[in-house]
Amino acid sequence: MDEILRDLCNPNKDGTNLARWMAAVLAAFAAVLLLFSFLSCGATVVFVAWTARFGLTESSRVMTASAMTLLSLGVPVFLYIILRRWRRKIEAGVPLWFTRWEPGSMATVILALLVLQHLVPRAYPGPLLSFSSYTVWAWAGFVLFAMGTLAYLAAGCFVWLWWCDPPPGNPRTLEIAFWVWITIQVVGFLTPSMEFSVCPASDAPPLSGVFNYLTFFEHPLRDGTLTCFIRWETPGLIRLYAAVPIFGLFLVTGYMGREAHRNFHG
Repeated sequence: MDEILRDLCNPNKDGTNLARWMAAVLAAFAAVLLLFSFLSCGATVVFVAWTARFGLTESSRVMTASAMTLLSLGVPVFLYIILRRWRRKIEAGVPLWFTRWEPGSMATVILALLVLQHLVPRAYPGPLLSFSSYTVWAWAGFVLFAMGTLAYLAAGCFVWLWWCDPPPGNPRTLEIAFWVWITIQVVGFLTPSMEFSVCPASDAPPLSGVFNYLTFFEHPLRDGTLTCFIRWETPGLIRLYAAVPIFGLFLVTGYMGREAHRNFHG
């Protein structure tokens, strides 16, 4: 533990340390997720308008869910663009905010961003994929959703490691950054965000019988084809149990991101 703390706090050539670099990418990640929350809600509103005009079909549900899944892939891409701009400024000798701020100020900003990111409702594609039977469209939606989730996590880990372990790379720094990323993902899973979604009115909101939810708003839309709801999952043991297989998912996708990072360094 002493060696890990020393690696986190030892200054780099630019006067910062690994802890500051990880704090910077965490702040950027929370800000990008906050932006994605608004975009996902916007995609849901577009889907509602489309349904009101053309009706609710399996194809429209799968296409919307797929579009929202692909939209999530923009999170690591946008995060990479921000971090690459920051790195170029640092290489040019420009002092950035995370190189100058006091640790207390940085922690306050990061905490505020994380709390805000969890309070702002985020729309999830899962409710649109809650089919009563497994049709071709249903299978297509599930496959795209699974592939998109894997790509999102692996790409996010790659960007995280690319930022924390710049060339030529340090094996110890890489391992520390990797396990910090895993820890952040697990904590994020155990603290769910507010959810704003729609589902067919004939179906109950998904996972209602599995997790306990505190529903703030629920109302039928237009001709009663869809139901809109805003809810937040209350803490429970079920999510702790679910964290075990989810932890395996994070390990697999994290391994994919770490190997991509190693190959990137050559």
